[in-house]
Amino acid sequence: YRRQGRGTFVAAPSFARQLRRYYLFLEHFEGQERANSIHLYGIREVPPIPEVNHLLKLPDNAGLIRIDRIFKEKEKAVVFSKSYFSINEFKNLEAVTVQRFEHVPLFVIIEEDYHIKASYSDELYGIYSVDQEEANIFDGTVGDAMLLIKTLNYTKENMPFEYRESICNMESQFLYRRISY
Repeated sequence: YRRQGRGTFVAAPSFARQLRRYYLFLEHFEGQERANSIHLYGIREVPPIPEVNHLLKLPDNAGLIRIDRIFKEKEKAVVFSKSYFSINEFKNLEAVTVQRFEHVPLFVIIEEDYHIKASYSDELYGIYSVDQEEANIFDGTVGDAMLLIKTLNYTKENMPFEYRESICNMESQFLYRRISY
């Protein structure tokens, strides 16, 4: 940031804001960001998923690693996030400790451990009806309508490295995004 007559300074990003990089919630434009915490729900190897493998430009038979996280506000789930990575490109991702997954943003783990930095993301937004597992996570009912965000993260070389599906319970807040031009 710049201060006239004083110079240009580098501002350290707020860790709390980094932790919620993709999920900032407000009640209104002038409102305070609502704090949430991350809870690792699961991490496991999964067989190839044709749509995901295609989006990540992986061979049809390439296995995946799936990381499930729940973002909570005051112990109430507000986001259920499923991230997919190539098992070959992200060896030992499942060995990351639970504590690290819950206290360090996933994008920071990817940058530090695999030297991959997200350059940009493509996102699709839509309405989604939750299944039984998701209804249990949100203390809701099967078929409840929630916001679904599909995100594809890319490197500066235009290579996709993460596909994410985030189900957001928008019951009492708005998802906030700032777009700079």
